[in-house]
Amino acid sequence: MHAYINLSYCYYAGGQYAKRLDIAIEGHRLFPKNAGMLAELAYAHHGLGWLSMQENKQTEARRHFERAYELYPEGVDIIAALAIVLRSSDKASEVYRSVTLLLEARQKDPAKSYIQNNLIAAFESALQHHVKERDYQAAEELIDQIYRDYAGHPRLYQQEDKEHLDVINTLDMIIQSPYWTLPDQLHPDTKALLQLSESLGRILGRWPDNYRLRHTLGVAYTLLGKELQGTKVREQAYQDYRRLYNIKEPLILLDVPLRGRIYSFTRFDDQGISPKSHSGLWHHAIDYTILHPDRLQNISYDKPVYSPAAGTVTAILNTHPIDSYIRLELDTRLSLEMVHFKPGSIAVKVGQKIRQGEYLGKLGWSENAHLHMHIWNRYGVTIPYKFRQFRDKEGLSQKNAMPVRGQAFFYP
Repeated sequence: MHAYINLSYCYYAGGQYAKRLDIAIEGHRLFPKNAGMLAELAYAHHGLGWLSMQENKQTEARRHFERAYELYPEGVDIIAALAIVLRSSDKASEVYRSVTLLLEARQKDPAKSYIQNNLIAAFESALQHHVKERDYQAAEELIDQIYRDYAGHPRLYQQEDKEHLDVINTLDMIIQSPYWTLPDQLHPDTKALLQLSESLGRILGRWPDNYRLRHTLGVAYTLLGKELQGTKVREQAYQDYRRLYNIKEPLILLDVPLRGRIYSFTRFDDQGISPKSHSGLWHHAIDYTILHPDRLQNISYDKPVYSPAAGTVTAILNTHPIDSYIRLELDTRLSLEMVHFKPGSIAVKVGQKIRQGEYLGKLGWSENAHLHMHIWNRYGVTIPYKFRQFRDKEGLSQKNAMPVRGQAFFYP
């Protein structure tokens, strides 16, 4: 029996996983009641499962991991491996089984950080399935489980010296992610939007500090025709962020991305109503238009846009008639986004390094041409910025400042 185990291990060490399995099968046939031989056979399947994963053979990998778990359900790495392959399933029940298995594996060996990392990923996958299927009750129960699991095991979540707020930020982001664009996807289905808003209300009743979800609830209210309530809820989300994190935002200096006589504005009306793209977590998003030199006429369409900062292109959309955009990661690791390019005009590619002042593309949306620009921080909130220089409406030079909103300014 020991000879079979030793030979099996030698094949494993030599990377000959198929031969290892053949030897383990033969050893188990000869010594069916030996626990060591049984475990060796299970880990032979486990090894072939990982080889199949590397070769992107998910079905074959799952077959090996299931067999390994059937043979030796006590093995921590075997439990975790089966959970990891189940996490990519297109069935919510199997993804949630992944969560259950990873919780079991972590209980057996909490010191293995890869299990905790995969548990967080499994939580995220399961929640995405529930929300996609609009199983809001299951989603709410899972969100409760995620927050309570962190409360019960804070040290496991705070690996690599992570602070409490860093963990909360990660969990809030995971929980909010499947809901982020859902109100727009459901619109104009009033019944579906009501179901979503009711579910979000229940979640926030139990976990009121998730400002990201509160912002999404505000968006849902706006799409339900409750514009003032939507704006107020989104602005509360922004105030919640400031209360929770109390962060002094860095000084961000940009170049003006347009040329000529420019007008900056944010869309609040006399009743305090603002579109969802200019309130809440989008609080510091600003629109810019290019005006005719002599009158209040928008001449922005087809005008060039230049990069306000150096950075790397992380995403583009170059085909949408209204919302074509460019996203840059700045050297400060912040994310700058510019929207409403003319489709097909974007002149840069994902991964490209961009110089400050480099030509990016042209403004589109002929009916309402303007440049929407904002900067995200790592907490999913837009933050303020200033321009290095421009001339105000009187033609006076201004440095390290922001133009007065609702007034024209000039650049260069």
